[in-house]
Amino acid sequence: MNIKKEGKIITQITILAIIFNAILVFVKIALGILGKSGAIQNSAIDSGLDVAVTISILVVGRYSRKKADKSHPYGHEKFESIVAIVLGIILVVAATQLIFSGIEMIISFQSNTDAILKPNFYALIAGGITIIIKLGLFIVTHRSYKKAMSPALRALAVDHISDVFVTAVLLIGVGLAMSGVLIFEPIAGIFVALVIGYNGLSIIKDSIGQVVDEAASKEVVRAIEKRAMQVEGVLTVDLIKTRMFGYKIYVDIEISVDGTLTVDEGHIIAERVHDAIEEDFNDVKHCMVHVNPGKPKMK
Repeated sequence: MNIKKEGKIITQITILAIIFNAILVFVKIALGILGKSGAIQNSAIDSGLDVAVTISILVVGRYSRKKADKSHPYGHEKFESIVAIVLGIILVVAATQLIFSGIEMIISFQSNTDAILKPNFYALIAGGITIIIKLGLFIVTHRSYKKAMSPALRALAVDHISDVFVTAVLLIGVGLAMSGVLIFEPIAGIFVALVIGYNGLSIIKDSIGQVVDEAASKEVVRAIEKRAMQVEGVLTVDLIKTRMFGYKIYVDIEISVDGTLTVDEGHIIAERVHDAIEEDFNDVKHCMVHVNPGKPKMK
């Protein structure tokens, strides 16, 4: 898929996420107040952050798909990974604030049992709406991030599915609180925050790997080696080095060919390896092939 199409997918998905997350902010605030649920109201903060972060993904996601220029001869892909890191940090900060808020509520409840209001059916409605919307957004975003090879969309998909699970847990806490066990609502809220924080740390870890030129996975490297060996004229693969550049991969590969071949003949084999790897691996942005003289195996 070319850069233009990838950018179009990012635009469509992020605009969709912005609209529905904005809807969730108002739904959670309104029904959280009507439902007397502090946990639901706190989760509106997460939806508000989702709106802000998704807007940044829309802007930077489009920018990262710009063609290479004189200032950025290797392209702009790393900008998107940087945004994903920022998204992870925001999630961790938000999670920390929600954890402390939940702990304060539990401490207050010990001395004042009226510190936590008993939620009602409106809180359950808010949770149900959230699960339906977030599940739909996850399905659409998950399919799209693979097509667009976008780490930011992947982070967004993780955030959507996390919201589905944490909202389900939140509903359990609200349900128990409705039955009279009020302490379970802030406990559920703390659990929600812990999951949000964990996902934030995971996103940070993966995105840092894309920024600091971490190697591609062993499975990808083995697949590249196998494909190179399938090219006629390649005797051995002597060395493969890979590095992540945002969501793309740069490959440096050394192959051995018959040492008695002419320079032109060796170059033709190298070009075949280059073309085979770049055509068969969509996430490989560039492949550099070095040719070593070798001895053909005796038949």
